[in-house]
Amino acid sequence: MTARGSVRVVLSYSGWKHTVNIVLERYNRAPRFTLFGYGPDKETKLKRILLATTATVLAMSIYAIPPGNDEEIAQRLTPFGSVCRSGEDCGTVAAVVASGPLSGEEVYNQFCFACHASGVSNAPVLGDAVAWQPRVDKGMDVLMASTLNGIGAMPALGTCMNCSDDELSEAVTYMLDQL
Repeated sequence: MTARGSVRVVLSYSGWKHTVNIVLERYNRAPRFTLFGYGPDKETKLKRILLATTATVLAMSIYAIPPGNDEEIAQRLTPFGSVCRSGEDCGTVAAVVASGPLSGEEVYNQFCFACHASGVSNAPVLGDAVAWQPRVDKGMDVLMASTLNGIGAMPALGTCMNCSDDELSEAVTYMLDQL
């Protein structure tokens, strides 16, 4: 029902499962907004929801801005190092020099202790003669084969990928000497 001097606008949208009818009526009094056939109470709720959503998006966008001014940001984004290709003069670089072969104790302390000090994944604990006895009975050749190829959860070379066979043999001998 429209009164004289009134305007009625109806916008309809039919989407997948829902039909939305938005009606804006203007009589000789204040405009009334209707959504889904409900009156001004739903309009107030809708405005509050839209306001809360907008405030939330704005609040979250504050965290998207990195802290600091442009110079500080540029300093944080500078590359840490550089690439030097063969044939280019890149200055002098200190070369890593091996100090010689590691002793059995040094190999154990760097690589073996992580499992053999606490018995991780059923590794025989250093100094536990009962746990080591079945392995010792098989002989040094079988122990070395297990060390070089890995056994159970123990990886090949016992995580010491740069150790020589002699260094690994000394590490096994060190562990057996602790029994």
